[in-house]
Amino acid sequence: MLSASHNILMKIELKELKDCGRELKIEVEKEKVEKEFNAIYSYLERTARIPGFRPGKAPLSIIKTHFREEAREEVLGKLIPATLKEALEEKNLASIIEPAVSEIDLQEDNLKYTAYLEVMPEVKLGAYTGLIIRKEKRKIEEKEVEETLAKTKKSLLVEETSIERERQKKEVRKNLELKLVWEEMREEEEQLLSQLEKDSQLQVPATLVQRRLSEIASAHFSRLELTGKNNEEKEQIAKDLIEKLKPQAYRDIKTLFILKEIAEKEKIEATEEEVSERIKQITRLRREAKIEREPENNGEIKEQLKQEKVFEFIKKRARIIWKPEKKIVLS
Repeated sequence: MLSASHNILMKIELKELKDCGRELKIEVEKEKVEKEFNAIYSYLERTARIPGFRPGKAPLSIIKTHFREEAREEVLGKLIPATLKEALEEKNLASIIEPAVSEIDLQEDNLKYTAYLEVMPEVKLGAYTGLIIRKEKRKIEEKEVEETLAKTKKSLLVEETSIERERQKKEVRKNLELKLVWEEMREEEEQLLSQLEKDSQLQVPATLVQRRLSEIASAHFSRLELTGKNNEEKEQIAKDLIEKLKPQAYRDIKTLFILKEIAEKEKIEATEEEVSERIKQITRLRREAKIEREPENNGEIKEQLKQEKVFEFIKKRARIIWKPEKKIVLS
């Protein structure tokens, strides 16, 4: 069942974005259409049971009257996938989404339809080696350790001895240092991504941006406190959220294609062993946290690992510029 947040978000019409969309007008040869209809009606003539007629004895006109819609569905189910595949191969096109078919016009001797697809965008990479990471030499102040320890004691009502206090201080400092490392990694990633996005050019597929926007907007929306809000207020909050998150969705998809292009250029891949090991890690962590979810998709895990390896490749070849040392206090 769809969540309430998903239902509200889905009602909102997203603005069109510049994309890599293409429309193909496809007309199927008369002979192919007639052949499919003839095959279906021939089968029905032999097998169909119609009141007043013995099996195999009903006239073709009666068969067509009774089974016209079923025959049309059969023909469309066979001819559209086959002819669309032929058209894409003939024009050397590959859609990065499932092509959307519309404007279907089917007669017993003719079939026309329109297919909408989005093709892989051409990526013009900027520099991705020698990028700049600006870093600060940071350290955790004793004052921050003491303040964090005091808050912990207050919330947990911890009784302390001098030995226990020293142990707690070491633990607090360790946690603060881990948090600092994590924040520094995020800052480095942000700097590199900003440079990659700025220096590379591509036409970002709108459909993928909208899918990504739906994902992150739904996640954010589900965490909001909406008690007491009516539907109109919730829809306005969702609209504002979508507008706010649109740049992030656009950037996420643009970055995805930039990293894909770098991976292809540098021949970076994730091995099956790496994928298997990552899935084991995820499964173990979920089991420990007692989280039940569907098994991981190997293809998605492989892409994620490949992106991580590409990013590591870029990071190792970046140039670090150190800023003056700064004392840091983490909130």
